Amino acid sequence: MEDNAPASIRSVRSEQDEWKKWLESDCWKLPPKWTRISEKKTGIWDKIENIPAKIYEFLVVRISYEDYFASQLRGRYIDLKGNYGTSSLLGNENPAISELIKEFLILSRRILEKDKLTKIDLISASSLLDEAEERMVWIMPTDVKISRIHELNLDLGRFSPEIRKYYENLLKKCESTLGACYLNLDNLKDNEELHKQQDDISPIGNNCNAFVEEVVRAINKDILAKRINKGLQIERLRSLRFWGLILLLCFILLYPMTSLFDVWVPYQKTIGYFNTAFEAGNLPWLNEYKNLIPIIGAWAVALTFCIIGGIGGFLSGLLQVRSTETNLELYEEAVLLFQIRPIFGGFTALITFMLISLGAFNSVFSDNPGTYAIAAFLSGFSERYFLRLLKTQTEPTSKEMEKKETDKKVMEKKETKEKEKSDRLD
Repeated sequence: MEDNAPASIRSVRSEQDEWKKWLESDCWKLPPKWTRISEKKTGIWDKIENIPAKIYEFLVVRISYEDYFASQLRGRYIDLKGNYGTSSLLGNENPAISELIKEFLILSRRILEKDKLTKIDLISASSLLDEAEERMVWIMPTDVKISRIHELNLDLGRFSPEIRKYYENLLKKCESTLGACYLNLDNLKDNEELHKQQDDISPIGNNCNAFVEEVVRAINKDILAKRINKGLQIERLRSLRFWGLILLLCFILLYPMTSLFDVWVPYQKTIGYFNTAFEAGNLPWLNEYKNLIPIIGAWAVALTFCIIGGIGGFLSGLLQVRSTETNLELYEEAVLLFQIRPIFGGFTALITFMLISLGAFNSVFSDNPGTYAIAAFLSGFSERYFLRLLKTQTEPTSKEMEKKETDKKVMEKKETKEKEKSDRLD
């Protein structure tokens, strides 16, 4: 029958047998891979070859949110494994639950020992560690359980006042019940009376365990939800950075078709220099590309204003970094926001120059080239300044509409008066 079974079923059975042997053995008690120190010796040539990688690591590489999340989960695994060993050494009255916790810890360890962890791996490992921590209360001795209740009271500040008060009452009730039971059992000397008393308080202890497990589950759900929200925010910022760069490059490529770049005086001087050189025959090797010079100049103008706006956005982000604080969990989000600001500054600077060149701000700016550069820099530095410029452009239109509405009302009043006069004459 075993040989006639399909290959998939035989493979599943072999994996289950292998997993059962591993679960029953003590191989999982070995130190995890991430705690083992590599003893590989590197020679002089290896060190020289690693210099570019070290320079790149120093300038570019930084800890990501996934790396920080993985380090937290690995540290949490070691903490839970230590609590599990302490509870097992002090005496365990629930071997089935102990074996289940051991299985959760092994499964989470297999995930955390991967060199590269995906987002699904991180959430799966976090869920497995949550399951292990929630059931840990069932194998803890009474004195350790009371200490755990004190620790949980410090984590209740994350909830609303109503929910916090509810959980505080549960933990307070469990603490008083477990403390009274622990003192009663400690004072008993007769073994028969001790076993009888333990049987009597067993249901009470189970209720307390269930209450503590409920509080631990609620805290873990809140922590996991916040981590998922933080991860989604980081993914959204990464998408904005990527598509922002793509759209900015497309905008620069199409910029000759969207603005009158010849109003920029440095562009006029550069084109004049090339035209003079072509007429004098000083650039014969560029004669084939003579018609492309204006387009290349327009791209140069777009790139110039993009850099001006990007510098404004960079300085604005630098001032915010100097005036705010962050932590490891908010680090990547802050870095992404800092990287997005120059991209936004490049966009606003290009749009500002485009509108000025098309005559949209004739009442605000003069034809001085320095005015163009200052407007582009301020637009990249402050989005409020850019929005204020757009608002000043739309205000005359709204005033004209209001004027038309008032003129229309005046005409209607005149027509009604003339109609009333004609009716009286009739």
